[in-house]
Amino acid sequence: MGISLAMEITGGGERLFPLNRPVMVLGRDSRCDLRVALPSVDEQHCEFMIHDGSVRFKDLDSGTGTFHNGTRVEQAELVPNDRLTVGPVTFVVRLDQSSG
Repeated sequence: MGISLAMEITGGGERLFPLNRPVMVLGRDSRCDLRVALPSVDEQHCEFMIHDGSVRFKDLDSGTGTFHNGTRVEQAELVPNDRLTVGPVTFVVRLDQSSG
């Protein structure tokens, strides 16, 4: 079982971003693990830390902030169905029953 961030795409589908390494960075920079190439997303916007089945994120002093279930926060633990907003993009935390 794994955990992913699901981004809604045009047409009603989702694009999944698996969180499959102990530390992953989301941002606009091409070197980020999870890339969102939009101007309102910082080059390195936030970081995910995966350990023993739990996922925490930390905002990396981004200009527009990171929002957890609608509230701007510096860090939080993520659980399934949480909503994480980075710039104009909202991700939903999903459990992937097929990976493992």
